[in-house]
Amino acid sequence: MRDGPDRQYSRAWLQVERPQPMYDSSIHQLYGHIYRKNLVDSPNIINDFKGTFLEYLDGHSMSNIKGYSNFKRLDVCVGCTQFIDDLYQRLGPNSIMVFENEYKYHWRLNQNLTPVRIDTLDKNKELLISMPFPAHGDVHPQMQEILDRCLDLGIPVHVDGAWVTCSRGIDFDFDHPAIHTFAIS
Repeated sequence: MRDGPDRQYSRAWLQVERPQPMYDSSIHQLYGHIYRKNLVDSPNIINDFKGTFLEYLDGHSMSNIKGYSNFKRLDVCVGCTQFIDDLYQRLGPNSIMVFENEYKYHWRLNQNLTPVRIDTLDKNKELLISMPFPAHGDVHPQMQEILDRCLDLGIPVHVDGAWVTCSRGIDFDFDHPAIHTFAIS
């Protein structure tokens, strides 16, 4: 597999077997809300978007997502891929840990990545964990234990919440001192 202008595409590189993005009418309603409020032409489009997005999260009737209001900084990014890429670029690919069954994207960024377990967490690295977790479609079953262990070891945790807004039944509080950053698409 080569990467560059003469890239050779293959089934493995394209990951055709992975689940495809889901259509969620509530997300499209959010888009409609943004356009109905004319946020696109607003001089404060970023702040208006942030407010509208937080209203959406607060009003999410199928999940209980909370604790994000305690974070001091709220940015807009171009999806969770930008968030992940930024972490890998800022920290370096060998400074990030992930658990087994994480998104394959991590192995595209670091082919030598070895998944960790709770008992092999390294206090000299940072943890990036998806929520909902790909192997479960829900909060990782050991999430509280993971967060508490990371707090004990002083490991910053970053949460990739790319699928939170189109998931149902997620019950999660981001207000844990081990969580340093998170992104939601």
